[in-house]
Amino acid sequence: YALLSQQLSITGSASITSTWKIEITNITEKERHGGVTEKSKSYDAMTANFDVGFTSPGDDITYDVEITNSGTLDAVIERINVVTNDNPAIIYTTSGIKRGDVIEHNSKKYLTVKIEYDSSVTSQPQTNNNALTLQLFTEQNLGQVQPDYDYRIGDIVEYAGSNWYVI
Repeated sequence: YALLSQQLSITGSASITSTWKIEITNITEKERHGGVTEKSKSYDAMTANFDVGFTSPGDDITYDVEITNSGTLDAVIERINVVTNDNPAIIYTTSGIKRGDVIEHNSKKYLTVKIEYDSSVTSQPQTNNNALTLQLFTEQNLGQVQPDYDYRIGDIVEYAGSNWYVI
């Protein structure tokens, strides 16, 4: 008997061509009421900054923040932080995209930011201007980020294995 052998060599390569690129690409003023002055607005990849001044209670300004996903992977909004200097006379609200929303690759979504001087204020605050920083946190859409829900009084919410009532 004879023993024959031969070496078999298999080679190959793999590459990843996906890209992650989600960022704020523009801020536009949507509307303005009263004596609002825009001192500054700016943005970088995932942070937007606004600095406005107000004249009278009820003044407000609204911006649309454009978020662009120019990558090849879908992204999900993991968190939106609104950082203020805690002036109780200034009200900040956001609408449009929210936690859990998906921004598909090669698409845009908008976050609306409204900054207003509380119309119920009866005494002049120490400062009538305010700075706001908006921070967006995203991650790849793998289905693990749960959307925020709007609960109403009387709703039953399951938490830690028990039912809780919203009051």
